[in-house]
Amino acid sequence: MRIYIFVDLDDTLFQTRRKAPPGTPLYPAALDRQGAPLSFMTPKQRALAELLLSRAYCIPTTARSYSAFRRTLLSFKGPAIIDFGGVILDDWGLQEPQWEGQMRPQLEQLKPQLQKFLGILEEIRLRRQLAVYTRLVSDFEMDLYLVTKQQDPQSKELEILYRELVPHFPHPDFYLHFNDNNLAIVPRCLEKKRAVKYMIDYLRQRWGEEILTIGFGDSRSDLGFMSCCDYALSPNNGQLMTLIREKFDV
Repeated sequence: MRIYIFVDLDDTLFQTRRKAPPGTPLYPAALDRQGAPLSFMTPKQRALAELLLSRAYCIPTTARSYSAFRRTLLSFKGPAIIDFGGVILDDWGLQEPQWEGQMRPQLEQLKPQLQKFLGILEEIRLRRQLAVYTRLVSDFEMDLYLVTKQQDPQSKELEILYRELVPHFPHPDFYLHFNDNNLAIVPRCLEKKRAVKYMIDYLRQRWGEEILTIGFGDSRSDLGFMSCCDYALSPNNGQLMTLIREKFDV
């Protein structure tokens, strides 16, 4: 039976040096735009990645854009889900046409509201004098989502921005994604869960037989796509396992 592992990348298989356990040997796992190491794997993460890649088909399932995904150093082969599920890449690294046909019209309709949120973010930044910067993430000529980062990863400025944005949510077409140094405004049509469900159906039809699926992620936002799979896997020190321990007092 073919085994497919849908795996989140950042904070699951690797993380920035700041988040890595102190004193642990680190191996470069992803590069920044200048080609310098930005994210790293611990020896245990490296051993796990080697095990998964050698025994199963690993499908990256990430919020990373195409360019950021291409800067990862792991030897993924085959399909990938990127941009919060907005883009599915096929075996040759091209957009999967049927999924693109679904996503492109939906995203085109949301462009005016995305620009409106961009203006709201800028108004808050200027009014509160926040040291943050926002960019519109686009891939394959599609405007996808907005992401804001703080210049000092240790500051609390994103929390201030988050509190200012809360009155605009819940929103029928967008949701807030806040995780560490990333605050994103994401269209609801961009959802890893939807993309993973599509891929599972596609793979079953492709091979004409049942497959075994595993969802591997670290955060609460990954729980949706993990729940689509036969089994779920999560790092013990991730956000998701921390929430479970707190809830069940273990």
